[in-house]
Parts: sequence; structure tokens; C-alpha cells
Amino acid sequence: MLAWPTVRLPAALVLPLLCLLLALVPDAQAQQRRFSFGVIGQPDRIGPSEDPLRQALAETDRQRLAFVVLTGLKSASEPCSDRLYSERREMLAEARSDIIVSLSASDWAECRREDGGSAAMNRLEHVREIFFTGPTSIGGARLPVARQSASAQFRRFSENMRWEAGGILFGTVNVPGDNNHYKAEAGRNSEFEDRTIANRVWLKRLAQTASRDRKRALVLFFDGDPRMTAPLRGARPAAGGRDGYQEFRRQLRELTAQFPGRVLLVHQPREAGAATGMVWRGNLGELMVGPGWIRVMFDARTATFSIAKGS
Repeated sequence: MLAWPTVRLPAALVLPLLCLLLALVPDAQAQQRRFSFGVIGQPDRIGPSEDPLRQALAETDRQRLAFVVLTGLKSASEPCSDRLYSERREMLAEARSDIIVSLSASDWAECRREDGGSAAMNRLEHVREIFFTGPTSIGGARLPVARQSASAQFRRFSENMRWEAGGILFGTVNVPGDNNHYKAEAGRNSEFEDRTIANRVWLKRLAQTASRDRKRALVLFFDGDPRMTAPLRGARPAAGGRDGYQEFRRQLRELTAQFPGRVLLVHQPREAGAATGMVWRGNLGELMVGPGWIRVMFDARTATFSIAKGS
């Protein structure tokens, strides 16, 4: 049997070599301090080439991001066609980043049939089948996600998801920007009422999970603007009288009051073209996202969030 010769390094070289080796080993705590994820805002419009979305995906692929959340599958001017959804799904599957989809109103709630009638429920069921199946994110290394549809009582609500990264619990909630798809019609507003129940249970589960696991923060993605920090941004009553977000807002306030960490809400601004950015009131923050993409960073030492425009 061959024996490898023993190599003895001069004492003067041992310490410098050891320091070099330690510098090459990733520091887990340092990685936590540098934790960041991307958010791609819903574009104002997308042409046939889909350039804005493709560019945003390409740019986020070049970054070292834990994952990327797409806040809307399509612009309001695009058709709600099977073909478009299939093409968009293929595009997301090609991304190197782990992609999470948070639905917008234009993805389903605002869709119309050729005769002008609502196609909301048909389109919602279709996007659920196309984008919200399986235990992982789309593209990338397949980030594990848990879905509300794992519960038999809420089997339909696969778009409500949660996942963990960087000591934070993340979740999506289907709350569209068209006044939460509340319809002032005679009789039972079944879609709104059923989804409101599912969302209430899901939000409670997210809060319980984050508290039980002692997460530093809870980050929620949805479409509509509940104006939680509205007095800081000049709130006004919702058009049409009935505020479709009142139940959701009430539960968010209770959650924020009870949760010991930070709660960050990521959503679209209510008015098109409104200023985007992050606003905090106590431990509650709202991040309004517009077209393009942004990097969201979390500093574990101070439990604070910051943002930077993507480039």
C-alpha cells in the first residue's frame, strides 16, 4: 500500500493559510444579513414581444436573490386567453430564479366574456390549474411552498401559499385590486364571501405559524390596497360606498397588534401611476410596487427592510 508523504508547513505560513481557508467558507450568519428577494411589479402594458416582463426576469436571474415574486401575470390591456396564460407559464418555467405568482385583478377578476359578461370565475379556475399546482415554486431550484388547498375545506384556494426564507415567513393572499371583487348585487355574493372566509382562515394560519416558529417578520403579498397606513398617504373612502377590504383590514390590524415581529404588506397602489415605495407605522409596513422590479433586503441584525430599484 502506498503511503502519502507527510507535508509540514513552516509555522509562519500556518496562520495565514488558515485565515484564507476560513474566508472561503460561507458565513451563514453573514448570508442571513444579506438576505434579499425580488418583486416584479405588474406592467402597465405588454406588447406582443413581452419585452418588459422578459427583461425583468432576465435581470432578476442575474442577481443573487432568494426568490422572485411576480405581482400579476399580465397587464390589464392583455386578453384573458388560454394561449396567453400558457405562454406566460412557459416563460416563468424557464427562469433560473424561483418564481412565486401573486394574482392581480387583471389576471382573473376583471376578465370579461365576448358578450361583456364576467369571466372571473372561469379565469380564476383556469389560472389555478396552470400556475398553482404542486409543492414548489415555478422555475429555479423549486422552492418548497405550502398551499391552503392542502386543507380539504379549502381545496380550491391553491393560490394562497406560504414559504420560508431568511428567518421570515412569506405568504400570498388572493385579494384583488378591484375593491376585492365585491359586487353589490341582489342575493349572495358567493365568490367574495367564500374567498373572504378562506382568506380569513389562511391569514390566521400564517400568523400562528410565524408566531410559533418565532419568525422575525411576516411578509404578505396581495393585489388590492387596504390602506393600512392610509392617513400617511391621504386616504379617501372607497368608490361605490361598500369597502371590499374592511374585513381584511380589520384582521390585518389584529394580526399586527399581536405579532411581535415586523409585518410587511406588498401590493399594488390603488391608483394607477401613484407613487411607489415603502411606508412604516410601528411594526407595520406597506410596500407599493409599480412596473419594473425592485430588490427587497432584510437586515437580520436590526430586523429592518430596505428596497433598491432593480438594474
